[in-house]
Order: sequence, then C-alpha cells, then structure tokens
Amino acid sequence: GGEGGGSGGGSGAPPPWTCRKCAEASAEAPPEAPREADKLSECSLSRELQEGVKAGLAEAGAVCEEVAVRVVSSVKLTAKAKEEMVQREWSCGEAYPSQFPYTSRCIVALQRVEGHDVMVFMMYTQEYGAHCPQPNTRRVYISYVDSVRYFRSTPDGHRSTAYRSLLTSYFASCRRRGFEHVHVWVEPPRAGDEYIFYARPPEERRPMKREKLRSWYVKVLEASKEQGVVARFGSMVEEFRHIKSARQIPLFKGDQWELTLPEILKGDEPAPAAAEDDEDDTFRRPKLLSTARGRSGESTGSRSSPRARGGEASPAAAAPAGTDGRPQRLRGLALNKFAAGAASEDLVSKVHKQMRRLQGHFLVATLAPLSAEEGRAAAAGAEGDAEPEISHELVNTRQSLLHHCMSHALQFSSLRYAQCVEMRRDCARREVAQSRPTVAVARDATDTSRHTSEPCQPGRRYSTMMIVHEMLHPSSSSGTHYCLPGCKRGRVDDGSLMVACDVCDNWLHLGCLPPAQQPSTDDSFVCPLCVEAKADVYLQSEDMAMLSDALAGR
Repeated sequence: GGEGGGSGGGSGAPPPWTCRKCAEASAEAPPEAPREADKLSECSLSRELQEGVKAGLAEAGAVCEEVAVRVVSSVKLTAKAKEEMVQREWSCGEAYPSQFPYTSRCIVALQRVEGHDVMVFMMYTQEYGAHCPQPNTRRVYISYVDSVRYFRSTPDGHRSTAYRSLLTSYFASCRRRGFEHVHVWVEPPRAGDEYIFYARPPEERRPMKREKLRSWYVKVLEASKEQGVVARFGSMVEEFRHIKSARQIPLFKGDQWELTLPEILKGDEPAPAAAEDDEDDTFRRPKLLSTARGRSGESTGSRSSPRARGGEASPAAAAPAGTDGRPQRLRGLALNKFAAGAASEDLVSKVHKQMRRLQGHFLVATLAPLSAEEGRAAAAGAEGDAEPEISHELVNTRQSLLHHCMSHALQFSSLRYAQCVEMRRDCARREVAQSRPTVAVARDATDTSRHTSEPCQPGRRYSTMMIVHEMLHPSSSSGTHYCLPGCKRGRVDDGSLMVACDVCDNWLHLGCLPPAQQPSTDDSFVCPLCVEAKADVYLQSEDMAMLSDALAGR
C-alpha cells in the first residue's frame, strides 16, 4: 500500500490512504480520489449548464454519477476582419468593420467513472455580443464540439441525452443573455482526425456521415424549439435568402465563410464541395503554405482535427487561402451607383450559389425573443452576476490543449488511458512485452475497454487529473502556440508564410525550419516536434507511414 502521510489522528493531518490494488487485496472498498472538478471554479453559466444536464438525465429516467460542468476558459478576444472585406466599397455606402470583439469560451463536462473524474465532453464557442458591430451582433458560433464514449448511466444509451441537455441549456443561457442567433458548423471528423481529445479509441476514428451529425444537431435544436428557446432554424440558404449585400453574411473567427467570402470577392470562386451523396462528403482547406491568420489558435475555416485536413466536431477544410499567386482583384475603386448595384447583385448571386453547395454544412438557429418578464429577470441577473474572465493557457485554444496532450502522452484511447497514462511510452512497450500478473478491477458492465482490467501501476498519471493540474498550476511556457521553441519571430503570427503540421496542427514559420525539412506543396508535412516525439505510436496507419517517411528523410 502507499504511504498515507501520517496517522491521521493529529489536527489537520490527512487520513490514511490505500491504493486500489491493496484495497482489493484486503477486501476493502476501492479508495475514492478527490474530485478533479471540485478544483475548478464554478460560475453562473457552469451551474446553469450542470443543472440542465441533471434535469435532462432525470427526465429521461437515467441514473448515473453526477456530471460536473465547468467553464474553464472565458476570454475576451478580437477578430480582425479580412483585408478584402475592409477595403471593398460596399453598395450600401457603409464601411466594413475592421474588427469584431467576442468572448471565447471552453466548456468541459466531467463524470466520475470507477472512482476518478474523466473528461467526457468539451466545447469551444464564440460569443459576439451587443457591442460587436454588424453583421456579427448578438450571434453565437459553435466552433468545436468533441466527446469520448466513457459516459456511464443506467440504463445505457444516455450519453447523447447528457450532451444534448448541455447544448440546449447553453442555448437557453445565450437567449437569456441577449443573443439572437446560434450558428453551427456541421462537419464531422475524418478518419484519424482529432478535434480536442487526443488519441481517441480506434472504434471512434471511423469517419462519421455528415447527415448523421446534422441529424444529431437537428434533434438538439428541435428540443430547444419545444422548450421555447429556439424560434426557428435551418440552413444558411434559408436564413440569408433575402440578403441584398454579401456584407450581411456574418464571418466568425476560423469559420469557413471567413475564407470563402474574401475568395469570392477576389473574383475566384472556391473549389466546390464534394457532392452530398459522396462517400467522403467533405470539402478541403489549404494544407500547406498558408498564413495562420484567422486561426485564433483553431483550424482555419474548420472544426478540423490537428491535421488541418478537412474537417466534429471540428471540433473540414476551407477554401483556398489565396497564396497560390493568383491575381488580386482591384479594390478601393470608386463605383457609380449603377455599377455598384450590379456588382452587389452579382456578388450576392455567387454567395447564394456557394451556400447551396454547402447547404448541408451549416445550421443557423434564431433564438426566441424574451418576454417582458424574462427580459426584466435577465437584466436583473446581469447586473448582479457579472461573468468573470477565466483564462487557462492550456485550454484557451484547442491547439494548445491538443499539443500538450500529445507531447505529454495524455491519451483518451481507452477508459484506463483516459484516467491514467504512462509517464514514458517506452515503459508501456516494455510492460506489454513482459508477462506479469494483473489484478482485476471491478468495472461497469458497459465498459468494453481492453485496458480496464489492468491496474494503475506506479509511474502512471491520470490524464484528466494532469490536465486539471496544468490548468491550475501551469508550467513555464512561452505563452504562445505557434512555431518551434527557438522561433525567430517570437512564436506569434506576424503575417508571414506558415505551414501546418499534419499531426499536431501547429503552425510554423517557413524561415524557422531547416532547409532539409522545408515542405513542398504536394507532400504531407510533420513538424520537428512530432518527429522527435515519435507520435506514430498513437496515430493510424496512414499517419504512421507519413511519419516514417519523415523520419527516413532526416
């Protein structure tokens, strides 16, 4: 057994502690670890979402361990408008805003499974409030959503119930706080893609049909409509059918349209999306040699996985980033009224054409207006409960969390790995090669993980615990999420040419890469950090082959 740190009889001394293995050997109940969620601060939004999940599960008749919901990041950011949008002279005569302030949030759900908290759901959102200029005013963008199948309930099958309840509660909160529209990008991860959770189970890496994911979101919106939260919802074609100017299209940080619309302004339509009946119905975004502008630490124009290759979330690809040397459209030229009107109608026609191509990729919900009584209650609540800013560098962006999990081998490939993971991967390989007795661990009958029968060995760390610990006690870092530690440009996006790693989705300046590791536009690219980390241990066969090629070329 482990040392308990004292007898526990003295004042303030911790009680004796026994590890799970020794507790089982002595027929004692397995020890209960302190809840990781209790270490994370609560706010009014997290309490509202947690109560919503609890009520949704109770209404469905599900019995389970309490789901803790926390807002682990809530920071105020500013999205800079694309140059093409700012410089254009719009037919309405109004100048396009140069920036859009918004609040970026990261929301996480944890459940206690086999005595330990496990992160089962994460979501990144962007909230553009009343002070944000049009067309983004009072709009919410669901940027990334990701989950792992470790949620436990009796009876089984209520994982979606919990997550839908969380989303409907979030929509209700947005409505109460004065937001009017919610935008959802429907783009499931492709095979091998990871939006937020690193090294997910192999059975979850199979590509999901967009129709299936869209149907899931539709059920969420239908439930919200039944609750009086959503007034109506539909595709972008339905929402923006009557627009008079392309200026009325809201553009969000990292959204597909943030790249698509400027490309249309240049006079070149982006490459068409795959047909809706295509087996791999997804549209591509630039793989290499693109700037990192518009990423905000997230995949450009996509809720993509770390490889920036198209796409749950993610959590698809985007239109070309305009770095292929094509001629720029002349901007800033004065247009007479007739020419301006004709140009605007032509542009709107092109925008509608692109919307029809991408009809299955987006959902737009209009939230129901507040009644007079609800408005007074919301105003009173806003005055008495101002939301504090919550900033944890680890989770402020999806990329930072994903890269941290990869570099520290914090996996979610099984329930056991979601709870604990080897400090060193070579230790795991040696242990697998060695035959040693194991102690069976009692588990839920719904847990099909192959690793749950193996006890936690010394030297292992709990993944969720380590993520929470890093949030509360951040290790020294550069405070940025770009390029290599020895970056010549301060590890920031300075507008220079950058390339995305196909494994970790980190963006690197071309000038910081050795000549032998310079990428080409036709090949996949793996950054030096991933090559050194030998990340092929956790990737699928296609990534392993790609990484092997990179290692062979060193």
